[in-house]
Formats: sequence, structure tokens, C-alpha cells
Amino acid sequence: MRIGVCVAMAITGCATVRNPQMWNLDEEVGVFVTPRPARFDDPPEHVDSDSTAVERRAPALPAAEVAPLDGATAIGGVARVGVTFADHLVGGLEFEIGGVQSGAIDSQSTDGALHMGIASVVGVTGRLGRIALGAELVAGQRKLERHSDDLQWFYLDKNWFLETRLRADLWLTSWLALGAYVAFDRDGTTGGGVRITVAIPDSVRRQRRSK
Repeated sequence: MRIGVCVAMAITGCATVRNPQMWNLDEEVGVFVTPRPARFDDPPEHVDSDSTAVERRAPALPAAEVAPLDGATAIGGVARVGVTFADHLVGGLEFEIGGVQSGAIDSQSTDGALHMGIASVVGVTGRLGRIALGAELVAGQRKLERHSDDLQWFYLDKNWFLETRLRADLWLTSWLALGAYVAFDRDGTTGGGVRITVAIPDSVRRQRRSK
């Protein structure tokens, strides 16, 4: 993974020197939907309400009722900053934040938890007129956090993830696109989302700097 990213960056750097018009800066915002666990695996931590410092680990609280669902769903907003090289190679960094909806109703349910994520992206894309089709590989970390109702117990779940995405974008203008994607992780579960992309060509940035 790291070797592939380094090689892509090296190729991008060399080609950019030869032809400074070959890459664009891409900025994206959108909405995502992704599967998440219905319960926290680890027991909660007791929090000192005066100093908000974690004091000790607590045993898992007994489940009040078995959850009717095996999983949960996180829904929220995502932002990406990246580059597209020679209209075909894609790279970037993504940030996610949102909330979780879970069918579990016991004490360790992830329902109402805060979802946060950060990931790196590499991929390929191709244009067919106004339509762009692409495939991406996304790797990073996602985290769930939740306080109990009395704020004395803190739940935390962190995991690394790797997923592939297939996406399609409709370019409304030379710099603005609307798109959607579907994601598949290693377990085969799916997520997806919609995106708004703003592309800033290198030639435009050079013109601005020259003024």
C-alpha cells in the first residue's frame, strides 16, 4: 500500500515538472452511509466528572435485551482534499463525521454514538464525455464514541478499515461535478454516498499567482 502510494507520488511529481498543466486540485464534500457495529465490543470506562479523566475499566454491563439487528449504520458528512493527475490517477485524504443508528437497545448499543473517520485514497478514473467513472481503494481508521446518559461512562470503539469504491460523476461544468459511489469492505458489506466535487486546474492556480 505504502509502496504504491510512493510510486504514484513519484510519477506524479516527475510528470508535473514536464507538463505543469496535467494535474488538478480536487475538493469534495458530500454525505456518506457506512455499516458499523450494533454494540461496543469493549466495556465502558468510568470518567471522573470533575476532571474528565478516565479512572478505571468497568466490566461489561448486562444486556437488557437482545438486539434485533446484527449491525448499525453511520450517516454523516465527508470532506476530501486530493489531486487528479493526467485525468486518470486520483489521490487524496478524507475526513468523516456523523452519527450512528443502531437496532441494539442494551447498555452497550452504539445507537447515538459519534462516528469519526480519516482515510487516504488512491484510484483511477476515466471520462466519457461529461461522465467520469472510477475505482478507488480507501484505507484509514474509524472511531465511535458515546457517553452514557449520566455522563459517567465512556464507550469507545476504534478500527482500521480497507474498502474499495466504484463511483460515477457527472461534470456539470469544467470545474463542478455531482457524483455517487458504492463501497465494499473486506467482509463484503456495502456503503455509499453522494459527492460534490470542485476541480481547480493547475493552470488556473498559476494564473492567480501571477497576478
